[in-house]
This record gives sequence, C-alpha cells and structure tokens, in this order.
Amino acid sequence: PTGGGRVDHVGSFHIELVPTPKASMAANSNDDEFQLRAASSFDLGVLRPSPHDDGGGNDGAAAASLGEHLSPVARRSTVRAAGSTILPPRVNLLPTMQSGSHISMPIEQQVTRTRHYAEHTFREIRDAFGISPFAYAQSFPNDLSELSSDWQNKLKESVSEGASGCFFYRVCTGDDCQTSRLIVKQISKAEKDTLAGMLDAYSRHVKRRKGRSLICYFGCHSMPLSWTFSRKVYFVVMRNFLPVKTWLTFDLKGATANRRALTEDSLYKKGMCSELKQSYGTLRDWEWLDIAMSVNISAQDRRELVAMIAADAKFLGEQELLDYSLLLGIHRLPRDLSASEAQAHLEKMREAGGFISLDQRKVYFFGIIDVLEKYDLRWKAQHAV
Repeated sequence: PTGGGRVDHVGSFHIELVPTPKASMAANSNDDEFQLRAASSFDLGVLRPSPHDDGGGNDGAAAASLGEHLSPVARRSTVRAAGSTILPPRVNLLPTMQSGSHISMPIEQQVTRTRHYAEHTFREIRDAFGISPFAYAQSFPNDLSELSSDWQNKLKESVSEGASGCFFYRVCTGDDCQTSRLIVKQISKAEKDTLAGMLDAYSRHVKRRKGRSLICYFGCHSMPLSWTFSRKVYFVVMRNFLPVKTWLTFDLKGATANRRALTEDSLYKKGMCSELKQSYGTLRDWEWLDIAMSVNISAQDRRELVAMIAADAKFLGEQELLDYSLLLGIHRLPRDLSASEAQAHLEKMREAGGFISLDQRKVYFFGIIDVLEKYDLRWKAQHAV
C-alpha cells in the first residue's frame, strides 16, 4: 500500500499493513516495507498450507485475497506460521525498531525458518483428543519478543532431571502461570525419526481409542540455531501431564534396578510434607515402595485407567519401543477451601485429566513419557549380556 493503510482479515489473524515513509516515497520501487500489527492471535490449523489450493474451503481463497493487495515482490513467496501459509515471507522476524505493537520488517531479508512435520496428521491427532485448531492456537502467546523478558511469564523453562538434559517449556494458560495444559520438549533427531516412523500407527491408535490415551503428542517441529554451522533443534508439543503444582511426583518403570532417586534414609530426614516437592524433585520406584504409596480412586476410574495403560503398552510393544515411564503426579487440595470451592476445584482438576481420590482430598495425574526409544542394537546387546 502507498498510503492510508489497509486492514484485511484472514481466518482469525488480524493484519494491519501500515506504509513506512520509505514505502510512501518510493511507491513504484521494489523495496516495499511494511509495519505489521498482530492485533489478535492466529489459528495454527485454520488456514491451508497453500493459498492456491484451499482444499474445498474458503481459507485458501482468503489468503489469496490478501495476496492480491500485496506487491509482486511481496507475493513471490510466503511465510508459514505454524503450518499455515498466510504472510509474505523472506522477512526478518527480529524487530528493526523499538519493540512494541508496530514492528518494521523488510520483505527481502531472509527469515529463519521453522519446519513443521506432518501437520495434517497431527491435526487429526489433536481432533481425536478434542483439541480444536482455535483452542490449540490460543494456547500459545503471539506477542513475544526477545527484546522483552515478558516471555518468561508465558513460557516457563526447565531442564530435564534425566541424563538427556533436554529443555522443557511449560505454556502458561493464566497470568500467574499456575496452570499449564501444554509443554514444549526438546528431542534428539533420532527421537524425531522414531516419532515420524510410528506417527501413522499412533494416529490410528488415538483415533481408535477416541483420545483415551496417556501418550499425547500434538506437534513436531524443528528450527536452526542462529549461529554458523549450528545443528537443527527438534522439539515436540505434548500434553502437560502435570498441569498444576503437585505435592509428590513419581517416575515409575515397574523395576527396581537403578530406580532410587534418594538415599534410603533421606526420606525421613528432610523437612515437612509441604516441602517435599521442592526438596525431592521427581521420585522413583524405590521411594514409591519405601513410603507404601497407593492410588486410591473409584472402581470406575480404576477400570478406565487400567484400560488406557494396557492399550498404550500394547501399542508401544507393537512399535518395538521401550524404556518409557509412567509419570504420576499427586496434587493435594488447599486446606482453606470451603466445601463449594473444593468441589469446584475438583471438577476443574477432572477436566484437566485428573483422577479424584475417594477421600476427595487428592488428585492423581498420569502420563506415559519418554516413549521414543527403539529396541535397537544397543538394547539387544544389553539384553544379551
């Protein structure tokens, strides 16, 4: 545009194109520059991969309509935003002016690309779990900037306690980040390849189970790091199996070899129960046995839980995967809640995937994690020894 600005709507992505002084003075040149204002979040799944093929819907036509208002330079290529082709790319995602609602992005600068794997298949998987494209998109903040530390209030970073040392980012759903439904986890290329190899079978599994599964992968992506000769970083989007703060957390494999997180007497030397999570971190099988833990839920919930674990274990065996764990988090209700507040809190926890204890004072959260380990030559040699 050469003056006045234009507002277009593509799906739920609101874009305002405001001409910079350079674009206004050189309207006929090929050095078009815009300022883009994202006024609301975009939908990761609504728009089709190409504006030229709308798959029978109107999304591609809407994107193509936006393209008609851009110059030939702007239309030469398109940027993919989490699986949707909606904007002219070859833009520099790093702000060239002070961070704020307006960011100037020259069209002809090369963008650092994020690659999205098996977008259609993962969309079907999310559908099986009852996650709409809009709800999935709304879970991620779209106003983050590396020039501001505000992202730390929306993505909580942590490092795995295991040997991998991978990074986790909890995607916060509230301003206080007390709840988190999704988690972004760094994985290796080998794990990415394993996930790609089992993806079709996994999609059939969750569809057959109608989303009743403790294995929850919602997306797989990669991006290069900014320095020269750097490798790609691979990461997956998963359900956060511990959406609220837990009292105790266990990583259980059903074995006792090398499955102790603490020394035998340290359980009885530490502080009060309220300090357990901070003091101990994730406990393992021996700690579960040492303190005689049990899951005290209704018979109906027990049957549902056993059916899910059995079906998932059978699926993982068919895919020749091993060394996974059952993650168990125990959340305790605050003591100062009234009866009505406690009931509302329990209902909220059940909607988040929790199982309510019989005394209605605890909530159990379950998930099967670290499933991307193939029974390869290394494991076969270990078994032989």
